Amino acid sequence: LNFNKTQNKHGPAAYFDTWADIPGGGAQLAGIHESLIQNRPGTGNPWIRDMCTTFLDDYLQQPHVNRSSTIREFFVRRITTALGEIEREAIKKGVKVWHIYNHGYVFKTPKHCFGIDVVTTRHIWNVAWDVPDDIPKRLAAAMDVMFVTHDHSDHADHELIAEMLALKNTVAAPAALQARFPRGTYGLTPGAHLTVKDQKVISRPGLHVYDAGRNVHCVTFEIVTDSGVRIYHTGDHDYAENLIWQEPPDILIPKFDGVSPKYPNEKILEILFRYGEAGLIIPGHINELAHYPLGGRTSMRDAVGQFQKCTVPYQILLWGEGYLFC
Repeated sequence: LNFNKTQNKHGPAAYFDTWADIPGGGAQLAGIHESLIQNRPGTGNPWIRDMCTTFLDDYLQQPHVNRSSTIREFFVRRITTALGEIEREAIKKGVKVWHIYNHGYVFKTPKHCFGIDVVTTRHIWNVAWDVPDDIPKRLAAAMDVMFVTHDHSDHADHELIAEMLALKNTVAAPAALQARFPRGTYGLTPGAHLTVKDQKVISRPGLHVYDAGRNVHCVTFEIVTDSGVRIYHTGDHDYAENLIWQEPPDILIPKFDGVSPKYPNEKILEILFRYGEAGLIIPGHINELAHYPLGGRTSMRDAVGQFQKCTVPYQILLWGEGYLFC
């Protein structure tokens, strides 16, 4: 076994050996990483991508994999690759979307780069991975703006926010939560129509899925980018209750699994499509490791199985993967 006992300086728990740390696990994950680079979303061999998804689920659906040093190293490799692309690539048309972790995405247009709910995993409850110091610094430098839907640690990274503000970049969060965030965070009033660094933004009040008796303050974001692409990010809003937008978005990024205490996933997707068909759906909140298997940590297999039944185009982006929409 891999007896890597690296102490996590950003969280209370040390890493310990898990099923993912068996001999050969790291080599298999390195192979998955290379296969994903060679078979990118939308252009790669779908059979190879399905195999990568299956193998990753075998690791990520294990109960204590959130404490695996091998999985942490795989995540760092994936995000480091994504950061290189974000920093290097020039977007000529549309928007390119990179998945970072959980429901966090970076968007790059011909003029700007912004994020929604981007986290590094350093401060997520029950994860707290000791990722290299350059990751939050590079993410902060790459993004002009970051929008935050609510103040849960798998959606809001206070260290990353502070890094962005130190660089005079913009961070916007719900006005009701503004005091919780580092000084300099801009408070967005729900319902307001604003232009932030050439992005036209509407935030609307949301209904959080479970916590605190569904009283967690959260919002959704509808954003029209400077390149004219309309993006809608639901955060943890229960869209089985309602979903309001000016018009169906080009890119919809809904939470998948655990959306509503009233309905199973199959019914949730049926309800989602009643609001109107998006141009592309990128489901989020998949394999969030702070949650437990069958208790909020939904698998990529489940997401693929559900969305394969739909006629709406979709892309499931794994950690660090990017997709150009134009």
